[in-house]
Amino acid sequence: MIVDLLTHWGSVSLDHVLKWQTDFNGYSEDEDMISSIWMQELLTSSMDVELRRQVEAIEQELDVYQRGGISFFKILMDTLFKMSTMAEDSLKQFIKNFGETGLAKIPYENVRLISFQVNGVAERLADSNLLRSESFIHYVNGYTRCSVAPFKAVFQNKATEYMYLDATGTSPFSSMSSPQVLAKIKETSRVAEALYDNLNLGKKWNLPGKEPGVHANIVSKCDNCGALDHLSNKCTKPRDDERCKAAREARAKAKEDLRGRGGGGRGGGGRDGRGGRGDGGRGTSDERAPWKETEDSKSNSGVKMIDGSWKMLCNKGCGWNSTHTTGFHNEQSRSAASFKLPPEHMWWRLSGKQYAAAGAAVILPSGADATQVVQDRQQLTALTGVVDRYMTGTDNAEMSSFLGDVRRALGN
Repeated sequence: MIVDLLTHWGSVSLDHVLKWQTDFNGYSEDEDMISSIWMQELLTSSMDVELRRQVEAIEQELDVYQRGGISFFKILMDTLFKMSTMAEDSLKQFIKNFGETGLAKIPYENVRLISFQVNGVAERLADSNLLRSESFIHYVNGYTRCSVAPFKAVFQNKATEYMYLDATGTSPFSSMSSPQVLAKIKETSRVAEALYDNLNLGKKWNLPGKEPGVHANIVSKCDNCGALDHLSNKCTKPRDDERCKAAREARAKAKEDLRGRGGGGRGGGGRDGRGGRGDGGRGTSDERAPWKETEDSKSNSGVKMIDGSWKMLCNKGCGWNSTHTTGFHNEQSRSAASFKLPPEHMWWRLSGKQYAAAGAAVILPSGADATQVVQDRQQLTALTGVVDRYMTGTDNAEMSSFLGDVRRALGN
């Protein structure tokens, strides 16, 4: 059986690879031996100092006939992606907890948020060949615990189907490999995100006691320093009262814009004469009324999906567009070619796109960081030199083509 080590390194033991390398060193052709040496030089040039130290320390313990590009690659991958039992249990527990508590416990039942997190955890487990079918079942069950009935019904039907297959002994999940389970989880994520987007577009993602779309898109960050991993009450940096005040005011304005500056106020039809939100609110039966789009909410400075793509509203004459909201109209007008929304803007989260600064200049750090930048560039230059040397020296057309692709990817 032929095994592609680049794809299945996690499922092949080091002992097996060492035997493979020993046979390779004894019986391979000169051209194959050159490829092995090239691979090891390429990998070595790509590593930082600490990682190289760890990998080479393990390699030095091997018999001389067990050393080479194949065994070096296996040791490198094991070092990069090794996972302790505690880490494995924690990652599996994360998916299991979602299955038990469900989408209803995720802030504003944001499907894109939890699907991104679960995909990342599943990929990490699959890299180490530790992803099992029960994690997939937990993931599906998590989506059955949702406040939005149409979304919930879809995954309840899937969960029932899987339960039936398990009860009849025809379930295919128990024999699935880690890559197959990962594929099923990502497929489920795509379906969940599509349903979530469609329900939002149809204004049917209504949650009990929450105004749709108001808070789910506000990114939490520290008012004092701007970091995303803590709030101002946990900030360890010197407090800047003026900055905190400005951040609070900006956040309040963003929420006001999202509500359409009040959403039309409180209308009639509420219970006990108190009225409800907008034109509907809560009726006397205490049932949640459907969300109604008012003229004010139509013209708010928000984000929504139009004809299958996410758009932003600018109330300064631009209307619905793909570049900016009202608050960024002036900045976008001054530098349209290089303008980019800030990373905390709600459009990035809703659209699922990755933030990348437009036209950003490379600012070199100083001190020890600058030294690291120089070292990284030296390593890149050395790596490029290795690729160039073998690209011009090989007679193998396929290898030459591959090296050309690597060279273009390096871009140095």
